[in-house]
Amino acid sequence: MGRDKSLLTIDGEPMIVRIAAQLRPLFAEVMIGANDPARYGFLGLRVVPDDVPGQGPLMGIVSCLKAAQYEWLFVTGCDVPDLDPAFVRYLLGLAVDTDIVMPRDADDRPEPLCALYRQTALPVAERLLESGCRRIVDLLPALRVVAPRLPGGWLKNLNTPDEFAAFAAGFPRGD
Repeated sequence: MGRDKSLLTIDGEPMIVRIAAQLRPLFAEVMIGANDPARYGFLGLRVVPDDVPGQGPLMGIVSCLKAAQYEWLFVTGCDVPDLDPAFVRYLLGLAVDTDIVMPRDADDRPEPLCALYRQTALPVAERLLESGCRRIVDLLPALRVVAPRLPGGWLKNLNTPDEFAAFAAGFPRGD
């Protein structure tokens, strides 16, 4: 994208504001995993930097799991501007006798940045990082995972300027 996707504006507000507003009614604790706390201070949310910067999203999940007050952590990307609250609640309902609830898309690919991670996943994730592995999906074989199918169409990651422009065009003041 060439710049911080989380701060791109949709309907006059940064995408991260939009995402946080969707999470607040669903969760007692909402935090941002980011290595630049000052950049997100305007949100009024706790910003959790990576324990070891430069290790990728798996380190972000590990750092947030360590910082979390609760047993489960819902993780979403900063480039998913619309969450489906009913689906997130559905995932929460599946969080029984498992370590991860990670949906799969229509092509059977896991969606690690729209998933629930339990504190029980932390030791495995830390061992992976210590071994040099940074891929979130490498957690799956070592843990108990529930992998429901994502309902079609709602999960949109905005990864390119064209994807962002197409999404933002649906709002009166998108940029």
